[in-house]
Amino acid sequence: MLNPERIGRAAAWLRDAVERGAIKPQIDKTFPLDEIAAAHRYMESGQQFGKIIVLP
Repeated sequence: MLNPERIGRAAAWLRDAVERGAIKPQIDKTFPLDEIAAAHRYMESGQQFGKIIVLP
């Protein structure tokens, strides 16, 4: 994690894999930004299976 070059290569690989559809993030739930407290409570509850997304 201390090598910026390696982090850059890893980030590029990950971005490419997502764009190609080789990796598909599992999104559990989305929240609007004004419900950030609810999103945080949901995260702390441990109920999620996948990512919690907060949208502006």
